[in-house]
Amino acid sequence: MGIKKVRKLFILAATLAILFLGCDFPGDNSGEALIGISADKRAKKPEKPEKPKKPKITRELKALEERLLALSPASVPFYANQVSTASAKLTFADETEETFPAWCIDYPNWVYPGITYKMDLISSYAPEADLLWMSQPPYNLDYSNLDCLNYFLNNVPGDATKEEIQATIQILIGDGTIYALTDKVNSMVENALAQGNGFMPQVNQDVAVILKPNPISQDDHEPYQILIIMIPLQGGCDGGLVELELKYIGPTPGSVEVFTKGKGKGKGKGKGKGKGKDKTNEILFEGWIYPNDEFTIEGTGKDGKMGSEIKILLEIYDGVATTITTTSIHTSCSQPIYPGWISSDGYFKVVSGISRNGGQLLPLIP
Repeated sequence: MGIKKVRKLFILAATLAILFLGCDFPGDNSGEALIGISADKRAKKPEKPEKPKKPKITRELKALEERLLALSPASVPFYANQVSTASAKLTFADETEETFPAWCIDYPNWVYPGITYKMDLISSYAPEADLLWMSQPPYNLDYSNLDCLNYFLNNVPGDATKEEIQATIQILIGDGTIYALTDKVNSMVENALAQGNGFMPQVNQDVAVILKPNPISQDDHEPYQILIIMIPLQGGCDGGLVELELKYIGPTPGSVEVFTKGKGKGKGKGKGKGKGKDKTNEILFEGWIYPNDEFTIEGTGKDGKMGSEIKILLEIYDGVATTITTTSIHTSCSQPIYPGWISSDGYFKVVSGISRNGGQLLPLIP
């Protein structure tokens, strides 16, 4: 299919510029010419050690997965003669832009220069049900090696070339069709399989994020190529929140009350003969707010913390009817919270925060 014909099939508003080495463009044999080895050479993957018990996913990885869903889909325009840099500039669904290292996974498939593609963002540590499609036609990839892939990309030898890095990725995850098979590539593959079983990135390490074409093909033609980007894993919330700045993103002004449950001595009698205790709601903030107003909540509990959660009572009047909503925000750091996080009622957005042990909350995507 010609480039002009394909271009007509894709008219997308957002932009994501991606430049990387090793991905296949129709009519482009730059990889083969550069390496001087047949691009059809197939590598035999070494035997993989038995998989250990899968470790528990960290809260930072859970938070990243949640954020990626909110940022999908992205859009991808490819440009001819720009295949010398392994990087991707993304414009996410919320119109923010960032640049990350990027590679391709499946050698046999193509992306077309001058065409824009929509792509979903999927964490390589997402539940198996969200990754199963990779092992099925038309891709038939080995997603069970994603932990080894993450280990490799976090431990790439300093003397490895871009061609060797791309080849190692294609052997670990792809079908074995690669640009270059060298002793260095074999060594890196063997090390990744031996050391990467059960690997899980920690804060400040990188996480492989899969860019899945959506749709995967057009008019039953060959599937589009799958890409991966590397995103630094951010942390920040540890020990419970002591301060939280929120932005009101509702459509009309309203009154808001933020409170937390605190234990107080009650005057009533409890069961039995002793004095009982009830739970009182301690108000942390109250006032009248307008759209885009920002306000700060500070903890008043032990060590200045807010407790396990805060509740927000919002009352708004749109000129016709009064709406009252109540939403909760977990403040113990046991669940994802980060700048850009939006409450379940859709009225409040986290601007910033401070946790007792972790300091400032960091954005999931820097």
